[in-house]
Amino acid sequence: MRWIAFTLLLAELAASAAPTTPTELRDQFAQALAAKDLRAMVQLYEWRGVSPSMRTTTAMMLDELTRKEIKTVALGRVTQKKETTLHGVRYRPNLPLAGAVVVTYAHGGVTDKVEIPYGRQADGYYFSAVAEEQVTPRAATPRQFGISVGGTAAPQPAQFTGYYVAVVKGKEVRKEFSGQAGLTKQIRANSLRYCEVRKTSAGGRRIETDEDFVTALLEEEGVAAVHGTAFVAPGHMRISYATDTESLREACARIRRFCEGLH
Repeated sequence: MRWIAFTLLLAELAASAAPTTPTELRDQFAQALAAKDLRAMVQLYEWRGVSPSMRTTTAMMLDELTRKEIKTVALGRVTQKKETTLHGVRYRPNLPLAGAVVVTYAHGGVTDKVEIPYGRQADGYYFSAVAEEQVTPRAATPRQFGISVGGTAAPQPAQFTGYYVAVVKGKEVRKEFSGQAGLTKQIRANSLRYCEVRKTSAGGRRIETDEDFVTALLEEEGVAAVHGTAFVAPGHMRISYATDTESLREACARIRRFCEGLH
């Protein structure tokens, strides 16, 4: 495979005299590029602190450049971003940058260019390669978060329960909370991941299913109904109206009162 050949090529390189000026560096690179001499091109790089995989990637880029129609090879300024961090890894030049050799080429009818940055060492000028280093994430400063819960106030403030998941000192923390409608809970954390408020009845019963609903309705208002799940209709309830009109009116008033107490 080609990448194996590149790796072996880099491993076999012998030290050679470094160019003493940027112009000499440019000229040697231009000659090597014109001759498609990959060995001579990679000898112009400073490789200290560069991983084997990044060395291979750089050599493959140079090999690809030899396949282009080269227009010009000139000295220029570095316009690309000098370093970047991605997925906890910082990618940076392994030399203090002094400038760049700018190669203009044509490929597929399109003209483009590539910057090859260079820097100076004690013995001369070299092209800079990319070094990688792990970055320790900086702890975020804790901030204040508020969770506000609204709801109805008749006949009394609605009750609720809930929980939130926050990140505190780099660890996820889950905490339950409860109260009446109108509550604002203050949380100090690095970030707030998730918050859920569950419905509860005025009597404090948590309502998550239709069965919870009819059970609380019976206990708190004395109105009997059957949960819809028993009739393959979850999320609904079934009532019987085989009684007198006055009892039905009273039952409807109690159901309304119960629902007004929900959040």
